[in-house]
Amino acid sequence: MISEKPLFMGIDAGSSKIRALIFDQKGKLISQASDSPKIYHSNIGWAHYDPQEIWETTANVIKKSLSFIDNPKRVVSVAVASVGETAIILDEKNEPIYHSIAWFDKRAKDQSEKIESIFGSDKLFRITGLVQEPIFGINKMLWLKENEPEIYKKSSKWVIIANYIAWKLSGELATDYSLACRTFAFDLNNLEWSNEIIDELKLKKSFFPDVKPTGTKLNNITNEASKLTGLSENCIVGVGGHDHPLSALITGCIQPGIMSNSIGTAECLLTGIDKPSLDLKLIDLGLVEHVIVSAEKKYYYLFGSIWTTSASIDWVKSIVAKKESYEEIIEKIKSVPPGSNGVNFFPHLRFGSPPNQVLNSRGAFTGLSTESNSSNLLRSVLEGVSLDTKNVFETMKNQTNTKYDEILTTGGATQNKLLMQIRSDVLNKKINVLNLVETVSLGAAFSGAIAAGYFSNFSEIINSLDFENEIYIPNKENANFYNQLYNETFLPVLNHILKINEIILK
Repeated sequence: MISEKPLFMGIDAGSSKIRALIFDQKGKLISQASDSPKIYHSNIGWAHYDPQEIWETTANVIKKSLSFIDNPKRVVSVAVASVGETAIILDEKNEPIYHSIAWFDKRAKDQSEKIESIFGSDKLFRITGLVQEPIFGINKMLWLKENEPEIYKKSSKWVIIANYIAWKLSGELATDYSLACRTFAFDLNNLEWSNEIIDELKLKKSFFPDVKPTGTKLNNITNEASKLTGLSENCIVGVGGHDHPLSALITGCIQPGIMSNSIGTAECLLTGIDKPSLDLKLIDLGLVEHVIVSAEKKYYYLFGSIWTTSASIDWVKSIVAKKESYEEIIEKIKSVPPGSNGVNFFPHLRFGSPPNQVLNSRGAFTGLSTESNSSNLLRSVLEGVSLDTKNVFETMKNQTNTKYDEILTTGGATQNKLLMQIRSDVLNKKINVLNLVETVSLGAAFSGAIAAGYFSNFSEIINSLDFENEIYIPNKENANFYNQLYNETFLPVLNHILKINEIILK
């Protein structure tokens, strides 16, 4: 007889895919489905989604994921995690009236500089814990106000993608603290919207919804959403959060002394802190401080972003190995020695990474010759993204004055075993990989489980989950080689590339 124990759905709305995963009470993956809404590029540095396609894609992957289980009514809760800066603009009738500007879109560069000139970077950081970049919500809001005044006039709500999907499912609109932090209008000290920032920029107050702890109960699935998705009207919708922090939270990593590395299209290093330092040194380093709040605790964390990890790998594959599978590529480059026969890759394809947080950036290959082949290029990308991660890691390690014996690693890229070994060698650290790839969806699913009353808090959940780990230990010879490569090649050449970018991007 099929068990009727409850199941929990977690939705992960990422940069390139929307996933709907179903888990049991022990965190075992029961079912999954995913699909990719189209990304549109209407100008250089611009990117957007169609809001209707986002919702249709989400409804379809929910329905498909439910089709793999015996009884859809067993799914008693759902919550959503997403990237932090992609939003949908709604009018007073709650209809989308503009395209959904992607998180990595750079159109608001002028507005980001304008806002910084109004407040000053020190004051902005002391309020928000953020270092200014064009991707953040208020920059895009101001861009809309100045460049699309008729759309801005008609607009009523600015809804981050996780909150949009939860609203379409439940009919109730709210955000959580971790996503609120990514708007650049949230006061990290007082844990509320910054009226000073919002009022000075004359932005609509309706753009800033109620902020609730992750795991808060929203409404049940609406009748309309039930018909579209197959979820029961008895299914409870919970408040989710920002993808990387929610992944770290569910794996028990948001605490001092533990370094979490979540690798997707972009990547982040995250470590818990007791409280925000609001140390102005972080501005120059490009590191930020945020919070994710549950019913029982405020989890503060230091956060460093690497913007194009899997994006770099996918990009180079599309150019030099389009028809080959990732398995074939990995087998092909295993024979390439560390150092990729002199080819080096610098992965700043969208933005610079800490401690070189530049708004306009370009990547680069160096050391190319007529003897360089596709295998050299492919391996150099795996090495380059890992060397860039080392740069961020060393910056965070020095800031926290903490050794970190291992790095707990999650995300889709952990399936690339060669990348994980290279990363262990480059960082000269033990890499502890959780066997569950989709920890973002897991975090969302158990946020919903808390909302539905099946768990009291995240500590209880973490103690109940059953993870298996795969450990990567650095090869001493390779670690010594990469340490020399990092200090004698990567860092000095990166400094020259940053100067070249200043010239070519004027």
